[in-house]
Amino acid sequence: AFDIGFAVGHQELSLQEGLLIRDNFDLVGLTRNSLRPPGISNLRLTALYGWNNIDRKNVGDDSAYLFALSTEGDFPMSTVSLDAVFVLSDNVGGDGFYGGVSAVQRIGRFNTAVRVIGSVPLGQRTAAATRGILWLNEVSWTPHHTDNIIYVNSFWALGEFSSAARDATAGGPLGRAGILFASAGIGRFGSPLSNEADDVVGGSIGYQMFFSHTRRQLVLELAGRKDTDGSDTDALGAGARLQQAIGRRLVLRLDAFAAAQEGSDGRFGARIETLLKM
Repeated sequence: AFDIGFAVGHQELSLQEGLLIRDNFDLVGLTRNSLRPPGISNLRLTALYGWNNIDRKNVGDDSAYLFALSTEGDFPMSTVSLDAVFVLSDNVGGDGFYGGVSAVQRIGRFNTAVRVIGSVPLGQRTAAATRGILWLNEVSWTPHHTDNIIYVNSFWALGEFSSAARDATAGGPLGRAGILFASAGIGRFGSPLSNEADDVVGGSIGYQMFFSHTRRQLVLELAGRKDTDGSDTDALGAGARLQQAIGRRLVLRLDAFAAAQEGSDGRFGARIETLLKM
């Protein structure tokens, strides 16, 4: 009955694997864990309140306040999470309600995850408070006689979905759909394919290989997105990511991509990143 956790301070918050919230701001949270209703092995309830340094649509909103309730339960066949977020703002960001539900499970030899996220403005629509629904499906499996991973991700956005809070370097909510959609996390440096969830359908298919006892990884990916509002922004891309561990704390990452968007010339690029883990 006294298993209550709490956190206070400036910290990173991620809800629905970063689709609903991916931001760093001042918050206080209370968690009641180890609840065991009938049919659920463990239920977690978390209440959150954020009040400073909240980013809306990758832009800071000094007047924003965030209230959230996050739940997650372990059922016999699936782990289900349900989150609800209210953001109130006196600024041009506007007020909004954001919610999401997801189910993560293993079906035979397939790992699957289904997430449905929505956003609704409370009052006048703004750039940060828009109306939309995003559906994301993830499937992965390990081929026989290997430790490698094949993954197939697909998404469908109806309307103009917006996250409750997104850091300035986090990019759009589709960053989880694949390495070609992921933000580089360096200022305004964009992704090879747009990661905004505005009236679009698409996905990615990739193959992740492990070498040298997992100290080296290579990911090859094909991805695309097609607009559903007649904006003629269809795009296709191919990418590769090589990660190499150096010593115990350093990781070297090499990315390369080629992408083409309807009505524009093809783009090619590469980047190098070093990561030091403390």
